[in-house]
Amino acid sequence: RDLKRLERSTSESTSKMRKSFGRLARSAGPLLGAALVAATAVGSKSVIKLASDIEEMQAKSDVVFGSFAGQVREDLAQFANEVGRSRFELEGMAASVQDTFVPMGIARGEAADLSVQLAKLATDVASFNNAADADVMNAFQSALVGNHETVRRFGIVITEVELKQELLRMGINKASKDVDQATKIQARLNLIMAGTTDAQGDAARTSESFANQSRALFASLEILGIEIGKVLLPTATALVKTFNELTIATKKFFRKVGIIETAPMQRLAEITEEVRIETEILNNTRENTGKAILAEKRLTAALAEQKEVLSLLG
Repeated sequence: RDLKRLERSTSESTSKMRKSFGRLARSAGPLLGAALVAATAVGSKSVIKLASDIEEMQAKSDVVFGSFAGQVREDLAQFANEVGRSRFELEGMAASVQDTFVPMGIARGEAADLSVQLAKLATDVASFNNAADADVMNAFQSALVGNHETVRRFGIVITEVELKQELLRMGINKASKDVDQATKIQARLNLIMAGTTDAQGDAARTSESFANQSRALFASLEILGIEIGKVLLPTATALVKTFNELTIATKKFFRKVGIIETAPMQRLAEITEEVRIETEILNNTRENTGKAILAEKRLTAALAEQKEVLSLLG
């Protein structure tokens, strides 16, 4: 009897628990769905921004490296595979220091070689000192233009005396103030190389360590995010452009019906931007298409309003 009573009690308890969990699942379903949608939206925004940042960085890279951009990317991609780093991060680091070298008078091709060399060295020194790659590159970049203290924490000591001695080794027997910036940068780079001999090659030597494997995992995730973002970026760009056009059109409508007022100078700036946008659309659109016809109409209206505002301003 006791066993039957226990069995009946257990059956009733199980039935109640099943019903409770069923109600919980029905209630939680929409919440979990909403959470999933929200997480997807946040994730999509993140990967789109990541892809956009890479797009901007590579646009800069194309400019600062010029015809050497392809070779730079190839060299850095190979090094990235060897040491488990993001080729995009390395390219960004190299482009940043290239933008320092070229204005200082170093030839673009020579500067590209130095930039790649320095990006690799920064990765090795970061691995050796358990520091962030970008932080080391920033320190190098500051030291190259004269802020020598930034590299002291990595065991690199550059003083004016050592700089003068390095210039003498390079065959330059002049006062420091008479030496051009490109030559000084080369001398400082030589001292940085001499001060990091123990660290050189460390990223490859210790690529299997936990710290470097963690960096490799982060780099892999970043590249995955960039690849996903590249797929989403054109759609996101088109949406942003559409919303921008809608915003301009809405403001224009509100202004015409008198809901909002704008100072003439501000309105002139807005019209100038509208003219730029519509001109760009016309330049990138084939003739006799609906889009081109609409853009031409909007451009004509904007130019007419521009003339009107200019007349008000005298």
